[in-house]
Amino acid sequence: MKQTFLFFFLFIYFSGNAQSINLYGGLNSSSFNNSKKLPFLDKGLRTWSSGLEVDYLNKERWSISSKLGLMTFGGRDERDEFTVDEYKEATDSHSYLFLGSTIRYHFLKNDNTKVFVGVGPYISQSIEKDRTFSSSFYVDNYYYNSFFWGGLGELGILTSIGNFNFGMSGNILSSFSPVAYSLIDPSSEERGIELSNLSMSLPISLVVGYKLK
Repeated sequence: MKQTFLFFFLFIYFSGNAQSINLYGGLNSSSFNNSKKLPFLDKGLRTWSSGLEVDYLNKERWSISSKLGLMTFGGRDERDEFTVDEYKEATDSHSYLFLGSTIRYHFLKNDNTKVFVGVGPYISQSIEKDRTFSSSFYVDNYYYNSFFWGGLGELGILTSIGNFNFGMSGNILSSFSPVAYSLIDPSSEERGIELSNLSMSLPISLVVGYKLK
């Protein structure tokens, strides 16, 4: 709970200098990977993300953007060797509160439109009480971390009509700390395989908002 309050505090702090505020949302493709390169939920699962975005320190060629929202991370398996239907395809996902910031470079820009690339960090905090995997194949063996962090890259376009903003962006997120893990022995909580996550927008995230300054 304290981390959740910290997320809102940081976002409100960033918003104090906001020059525009936007709503964003879209579908993503999310999958897991691990250092042992084992095929655990490594196929893309359709997930979603939505929230608020504020832009500030907007210069001729540079700006900073921060997002606060909800995002689902997960993955999908396809196992044709199994004869039981519930094991042939396994999916699992978990919802997180998401806070990310990017430094954007406007490589194309005119009076009303800018095309940008951006890169920066993000942090995620679980909003679900039960952090065990729900899939029959992984239940009671795999668990989601309550908190993880990673890097965010984006390519997008934003145009202004009067004080209103409209745009779209393609995003890719890679976790730098484990999103989920297995337990070798639940009684000792000794960890086995740790899972990282890669998520990207399908194909774009839509943005609509209002210029404050």
